[in-house]
Amino acid sequence: MKFSLFGFPQLGSGDPDAYRRDPLLGNDPDQYAYMMEDLKVQAQLVEEAGFWGFYFAEHHFSVEGFEVSHNPLLLDIWIGMNTRRLKLGQLGLSLACWNPLRLAEDIATTAHMFGDRLELGFVRGFQSREVTPIAPRNVAGASSDRSEGDEANRRAFLESYQILMSALRDDFVSFDGEFYKIPPKNLVWENELTLDHGRGVTPQGIVTELAVVPKLPKRRMPVRWQAFSFSESTVRWAGREGMNLALGLVDPEHQKFFQTIFREESTAAGHPRAYGEGIAYQRPFVCLPDGDEARRYDEAACEGLYGRYYPPLFREVFRRPEDPPGPRPYRYQDLVDTGFTLAGSPDEVTRKIEQHLQRTQAEHLLLLTWTGRVPRDVQLRSLETFAEKVMPRFDVEPAPEPS
Repeated sequence: MKFSLFGFPQLGSGDPDAYRRDPLLGNDPDQYAYMMEDLKVQAQLVEEAGFWGFYFAEHHFSVEGFEVSHNPLLLDIWIGMNTRRLKLGQLGLSLACWNPLRLAEDIATTAHMFGDRLELGFVRGFQSREVTPIAPRNVAGASSDRSEGDEANRRAFLESYQILMSALRDDFVSFDGEFYKIPPKNLVWENELTLDHGRGVTPQGIVTELAVVPKLPKRRMPVRWQAFSFSESTVRWAGREGMNLALGLVDPEHQKFFQTIFREESTAAGHPRAYGEGIAYQRPFVCLPDGDEARRYDEAACEGLYGRYYPPLFREVFRRPEDPPGPRPYRYQDLVDTGFTLAGSPDEVTRKIEQHLQRTQAEHLLLLTWTGRVPRDVQLRSLETFAEKVMPRFDVEPAPEPS
């Protein structure tokens, strides 16, 4: 079993109601600095406890103070600077929000800093306020509903991914697609050295291909993840690509279906896996000796993020057959009843994880800590309680010494 932190940085300095008092909380640099310190001390604690890694999502323009993680690679660097072994990853990089050539440069540079500690994760990006302003041709967020906008997002994602992989693996890259033309048509590079000794230009100095530098250390591709998709086609694609798969599902039948097709596609493509191997689930948690205290902190934090900030699409994950049609209201009890949140005493958290593992056999569990929404001392006490009272009950695989 591999336990990791899933960083969902939020502002508020431990006060879950801070966003109510300050509607522009995300613009406060002091709050951001406090949050960065939170991440550092959490990472140092869990590394000593035997955790596997620390992963970050990508979100933009969060002026409300939620999801302030615009560049997960930079946050990886921050965690890597302050730890020695933890795996560093993203769940994930929203590819529609990046120029894939620039991203390849940043990934390779980060890999040279941290070697095989770096892992890569990708998402399509589901919130249009975050995606559309910086995506090519005003691509909208992914809705997984096969609408025109959803399909355009998928095509942009796949183009960007293809370019990124080529830029990381190949000496040179060129691409002629719907969203990207690499290099641009009639790009001139009249450089004497390149014309005499280089590659990628015609004798007339027209650029035909580009080389992204630096290359990955030892030309070795990091472990890759596809994160939090609700799309069958994306899960199948991730299996064929030999990726790991991070999920946020709660319904046992959906979990079984996605894990089964992921394993089938992986095996058919030459990446055989046991059931649950390469699978991670993300779950918010607070673990304290007093389970009621843990749930009070967790409920207050969940109300802000899942009840007020997240779009109604999130609540559809918890819909039951007996629910009436129409928008589903937010209920914290749904998060508790489905096992989505792991808040409680050590015995309660242990029991919830055991039930989850019996159902999924998942290799990884990503614990979402309430950075910024729960006081720092409570957050650290929660992690310490988990490390001392819960982890010894499982066969835990810590992060290895970096090679």
